[in-house]
Amino acid sequence: MKPRIALLLACSPLIGISAAQTTQSYTDTTGDIDPGVGTLPHLDITSVDVTVDVTATFITFRINLDGSPLDSPNGTNWGKYLVAIRSGAGGATAGNAWTRPINFAAGMTHWIGTWADAGGDTCGGGTSSYTAPTWNGVSGPTVTKDATGITIVETVANLALGPGEVFSFDVYTSGGGNPDSAVDALSASAASITGWAGPYTTNAVGAGTNAARQFTMPGISPFTTWVGGFGLAPADQDPGDDPDLDGLTNQQEFDADLDLNPNSDDTDADNLTDNLEDGTMVYNGPSDPGTFPAIADSDGDGHTDGDEVNGTSSLGFVSDPTVRNFATMTVAGSFPANPGEHWAADGSSIGTDMTRTVDVDLTGQFSWTLDYHVTALGTKAHKFVGDHNWNNSWGTGGAGGTDVNFTYVASGFHRWSFNSKTTAFSLARVSFPDQAAFLTAYGLSAGADEDLDGINNEAEFALMTDPRNSDTDGDGLNDLADGTPLAPAARDIVFSVNMNVQTALGNFIPGVDTVVVDFFNGLAGPLGDLALSDGNNDGIWTGTLTAFSGPVGTSFGTYKFRNSNPSAPATGYEGSINDREFNLVDLEGAGTTQTLATVFFDNNSTMPPGYSSWAGLNVGGAASNVDTDLDGVTNGVEYFMNSAAGFTANPPVVVTAGPTRSVTWPNGGNIPSAAYGTQFVVQTSPNLATWTNVDGSDVNLANSAGSVTYTITGAGKQFVRLAVTPN
Repeated sequence: MKPRIALLLACSPLIGISAAQTTQSYTDTTGDIDPGVGTLPHLDITSVDVTVDVTATFITFRINLDGSPLDSPNGTNWGKYLVAIRSGAGGATAGNAWTRPINFAAGMTHWIGTWADAGGDTCGGGTSSYTAPTWNGVSGPTVTKDATGITIVETVANLALGPGEVFSFDVYTSGGGNPDSAVDALSASAASITGWAGPYTTNAVGAGTNAARQFTMPGISPFTTWVGGFGLAPADQDPGDDPDLDGLTNQQEFDADLDLNPNSDDTDADNLTDNLEDGTMVYNGPSDPGTFPAIADSDGDGHTDGDEVNGTSSLGFVSDPTVRNFATMTVAGSFPANPGEHWAADGSSIGTDMTRTVDVDLTGQFSWTLDYHVTALGTKAHKFVGDHNWNNSWGTGGAGGTDVNFTYVASGFHRWSFNSKTTAFSLARVSFPDQAAFLTAYGLSAGADEDLDGINNEAEFALMTDPRNSDTDGDGLNDLADGTPLAPAARDIVFSVNMNVQTALGNFIPGVDTVVVDFFNGLAGPLGDLALSDGNNDGIWTGTLTAFSGPVGTSFGTYKFRNSNPSAPATGYEGSINDREFNLVDLEGAGTTQTLATVFFDNNSTMPPGYSSWAGLNVGGAASNVDTDLDGVTNGVEYFMNSAAGFTANPPVVVTAGPTRSVTWPNGGNIPSAAYGTQFVVQTSPNLATWTNVDGSDVNLANSAGSVTYTITGAGKQFVRLAVTPN
């Protein structure tokens, strides 16, 4: 007997099959298992019934057997029951999802592998689909067994079956070892194999031997419905017919799923025949334009696909029909020097038009540039807008994206470049090829000093400074006196934040947690985190950002302080305030420092209620080491436990097991648990004379927000107490 394999999947109760839409039965020769394999009636297939339910949602394979697959005494409770399916093109011609030596010559697309094994009639299974070169699991079918056979139920969708589809299949039985093969096969009229590992191949439907079985799904196929809707003559409705002579058969037009009309060789009347337009939206030339065959203007720019390919559109040149062309392209944004140029939702005053780089080249026709004299420095927001219509706008992230933010650090002409096909963009300060071009762009003549900075107009060309601005980089230094007139003077910036309130709240632990400045947007955007430190342990964390350059009067950018404590609110960020921001001030020269005012983290400067408030209400303001009510518990410990005035009992010693004892003090919430070692500490003593602080990492200490517990182990006298010194 073949060894049995127990699998831990519970067998479902036998399910009821609903009224069937269609059922087909397939008989198999009985007693055809080779003697060399064994006498195995529970693996001997007598017939297979295939049923699709009335809603065409589930398909059932009922494998009827010559012997019972149930537990003894009536049967043999082990076996593998397998279904191979071809429901589409391709498929695996050798092997299957279980790597058994069972092949499907025409190509196997789906494999249902099931088992019915020992252990209380255990059964289960899995379904896999083949996408070259791998098998991928898609579901687990419902598998049940009874005294006469196995029932396998799988969804039609998981097997990729459709209405009216004809698919081929085969059913096999096998053992639990690998590489056990097809002990019996529905397709075999005689013994399928002579030994457990012998290979078996199911041949195509209609083959002379081992021919796959065929099943037709209920319903009318989508192709039949589709082709019948065009009024074609019956002789022109076959899948292989081409009634419009466009080089595409009816089946090809249907399979393309591009709304093609088999009555017309140019469905969208765009002067491109249907066989040229495949809808990939990738232009590879006139013979492969990539356009949609049922959409005359695939890119929606007002020019038909054929006119763009043939160069007969109003554009006046051959163009790419898969990418929209625009008559104008605009840089819209915040240009303070020209108040008339602004963000305008109605497009009435939208910005400055760009110039198309090349009108006839298939790449250049989407390239645009704008040379613009920038006078206001700092970070500005922009977008690109086609045909003065905000529905055609691009930013960071492509169409409809967020504003493009660029920082101008020196005035003068800048060149915007934008490609409406790739949406790539750039900005660079213009470098003029010669003095004449420089003066022409600025509208100046040689020999004068337009900006009165001591540098004549033509000399400014050599420096590439702005001849209309005496301080090109805006750092407060005249271009003549500035050693780097195109780069603002560098400065050190000192940041500092007070963390004392966060410490009192338990959100920050000095000596454990750290603080950084996290930079976001603007000039500060590209910067990495700035680490801060508290050198004198006063709770104020400070750090210096060195050699930072930026125009005077412009925004530094946005930032926040961030606390590393994993339990801090807002994942450590300042969560209750907007991003911080400040302007760069004129420091009258390089190498100086801009020191920012110290702020409280999250702008929270209110210390939580402390001991003094509690003492004023409960013990007349007495010190924490005094026992005002003479109950044996000091004021500090009563404050820790949040007890009111009057008698307060010390917590008892609890004996848990043998010499193991513990003491628990309730934490009433006045002192955060993070303050252990600073405002309270557990102490131990062997003699009530010498006391030793318990380290916060001691395994016998359990410190939580609601209580603190210390466990005493070992024999002999030991004493433990809680010492509280609240702020």
